Amino acid sequence: MHSDRILEHAVKLRAAVTDLALGDNIISQWCHGLTEPHELPPTDWINGYPDTVDTWVFGQLRPLLPEQDPGLASSD
Repeated sequence: MHSDRILEHAVKLRAAVTDLALGDNIISQWCHGLTEPHELPPTDWINGYPDTVDTWVFGQLRPLLPEQDPGLASSD
């Protein structure tokens, strides 16, 4: 079925987007540490960033996708 293939590719894309968000989060923390060495990093933003990116990219498609652990990168 065509919709099954679309869903399969959306799941793979979601894993890649999660990997990208996690990597971007790390780089942003490093940059914050370099530019603001005496300030604590914004942990509320850091913790919520992967989910924020997932919501931004997948929006209304999210309920159709299987649950994933935003703290884990994909193994592919």
